[in-house]
Amino acid sequence: MAPRRRNLLCLFPEPGEPVMTKRRKTILIVLAVAAAVILPCVVGALLIGLGVFAAVTVGMDKVDVTAADRELLVTAADVAPHAGGFIPLAVAEKFTRIEYIDGSSEIDYAYDPGMTAHPFITTTVSHEVTDDDADMVFGIEWNLMKTALSLGPGATFEEDNDFYQAGDMSRFGVLYESDKPIGHLFVAREGNSVYAFSISGAAILDPEVWETLFSDRVESLDEPPPASVE
Repeated sequence: MAPRRRNLLCLFPEPGEPVMTKRRKTILIVLAVAAAVILPCVVGALLIGLGVFAAVTVGMDKVDVTAADRELLVTAADVAPHAGGFIPLAVAEKFTRIEYIDGSSEIDYAYDPGMTAHPFITTTVSHEVTDDDADMVFGIEWNLMKTALSLGPGATFEEDNDFYQAGDMSRFGVLYESDKPIGHLFVAREGNSVYAFSISGAAILDPEVWETLFSDRVESLDEPPPASVE
């Protein structure tokens, strides 16, 4: 198999390369998130569905999400007590686990209720084969998600790594609209794994909450869960 590094940001493979790689899957999902931020909720939700469908059905193995996978992901239920106390809707949640032929894997969570009273949340945990691959995923997750979140009308994004840190390396930022904090992006690398979390529509301004939600989860990435069995 050709190295994944070669076509890192290309949506189309060179001859002889796999039809779909994780990088193109990541880009599709980020573009879908951008659509949700920019477009009316119905259209945005449709594009999210199309983006995720295209990402998870082309050239990769979709397997069952385990209980250990779910425990690793920060979900709407975890966030709700610290973000206005909204009541999470189970129908708005989607869990996905993808395994790749090179031995890497990715667990995704999305909370998309399609209503302004609830935030939009994504959580992704990537287990890579090498630390170098994890470094690349770390950079891609941060830069693409930051760009997607910043595309909303009147939105600005400010990085603030002093607010919260975790893992071997991490980056943290706050999304603003008219100078009001309305969301966050947090990406961390621990060993050869990457944890990425984004939320728009709610802000969590207490660093201790982030410590409670993420520190143990990120630290546990040193021991990725066993592969799922279809």
